[in-house]
Amino acid sequence: MRTRTKVLLSIGALLGVATLVVATWMLVAGIQLMGQLSYGPGTGGPAAALGAEVPTSDDAEELEDSVAEADATGPGGMPPMQSTEIATLPDATWLAEVAAATGIPERALAAYAGADLVASNVYGCRVGWNTLAGIGYVESHHGTLFGGAITADGSMSQKIYGIPLNGTNNTMAIPDTDKGYLDGDTEWDRAVGPLQFIPETWEIWGVDGNGDGVEDPHHIDDAAMTAALYLCNAQGTLEGSENWISAIRSYNNTADYQQQVADAASHYAEIERELFG
Repeated sequence: MRTRTKVLLSIGALLGVATLVVATWMLVAGIQLMGQLSYGPGTGGPAAALGAEVPTSDDAEELEDSVAEADATGPGGMPPMQSTEIATLPDATWLAEVAAATGIPERALAAYAGADLVASNVYGCRVGWNTLAGIGYVESHHGTLFGGAITADGSMSQKIYGIPLNGTNNTMAIPDTDKGYLDGDTEWDRAVGPLQFIPETWEIWGVDGNGDGVEDPHHIDDAAMTAALYLCNAQGTLEGSENWISAIRSYNNTADYQQQVADAASHYAEIERELFG
């Protein structure tokens, strides 16, 4: 069956050169994406504490081997990552229990937690699975907007495209940079995937998070690992309020976005603490 597509107004992850400046968050056709979070705005403060370190599966024993030779260069000048299936790294019991308690789809949580493990154990940078989950919630409700879902292999049942970044709807004007290869638009760039990367940023930072040899912004493993490395490069680590805020600002430099991600990330971390102490 051919993958169906839906279009949304990106509210984040217009990284680096294309930070989206908005007065209100909204979708095309007037549908509001975020609204008030069920656990209340402001509960997380301006920054979110990182969730507890993720317990690992047996597949994570040789995690350090996922960095290639030191003289090679990866995205953004960082050391490159060897082919790694990040979703296999977190402990299965932890995944099942945290997914059930938080409402995060288990396949999405596996990507967030796996990316956190690689960032921490390979690059020495704590991102926090809950930080990535907070971003994933704000950007696309973990890939579930418009009834879509993340499939068992990590791909999207409905690809998510942002509106054209043509200077309207409070967006920056970004003429096409990829000839429509990632976003299907040969006139203007659009943010794509569950974590809403623009093509130009993906060209610089995109990595393969599931070991299939392809860097795909529509795949949750690739998107989560890329987001983690981008945040690490921006700040070095997200431990501590100032570092966390600075890293999130590099992803999207708006106070409302930062607050929404902090709220969601704090909410998820608190649930995990209640489960495991």
